Amino acid sequence: MSPADSPPSSRRVVWLLALLGLVAYALRTNIAIAQEYMAPELGLSMVQMGVISAWGFQLAYTIGQVPGGAMGDRHGARLVLAVASLGWAVASLASGAVMGSGMVAFAGLFAARVLLG
Repeated sequence: MSPADSPPSSRRVVWLLALLGLVAYALRTNIAIAQEYMAPELGLSMVQMGVISAWGFQLAYTIGQVPGGAMGDRHGARLVLAVASLGWAVASLASGAVMGSGMVAFAGLFAARVLLG
């Protein structure tokens, strides 16, 4: 059976998963572009932004892989992906809503990126 012969529901699932992957990628990487403008505005150095990215996001992302997979197995991929997508959107919005300067901004942005991870 060729992909063109597959049922419409299968194609729709593939397109939705591809769209979800694109959105997830954009939400994970958006700070790499925005940090050039965010860091000076929040009084953060690029070293602090690196700590936020490496220890805040990457570590949380890595640690969350196994529990996320277990939740998908237990509750179903559809529900877990829906909840995760909503969580990604809220955490990404929280990254942009960080206010203050210095350590207050660092803590807020770190927490937002941990939630995104």
